[in-house]
Amino acid sequence: MTAVEPYPAAEDYREERGPRTPPVPGGPRPVWPAPVLRRQVLSIIIDVINGPDTEPQVRQGLHQHLDDNPGRPEQALLAHLRDWQARESRSLE
Repeated sequence: MTAVEPYPAAEDYREERGPRTPPVPGGPRPVWPAPVLRRQVLSIIIDVINGPDTEPQVRQGLHQHLDDNPGRPEQALLAHLRDWQARESRSLE
């Protein structure tokens, strides 16, 4: 199994920015979640990836979900949690 490199700090992550003006009724919907929430979610992911007790397959899975969801760490975390829930469900059967 290959070693997984630590993930960069949340501040180094390039995120997509939403509109800077308030939404106009009937206009485009604002980008959600807000950049602050994205940074918080990414910080959680980075803490897990860089955690000393994190299993290698968890690191690799999170890296893969981040690659599959560029600029959308909240979707990457959601996909990771769904995978974890599915594994737990199978182990209880």
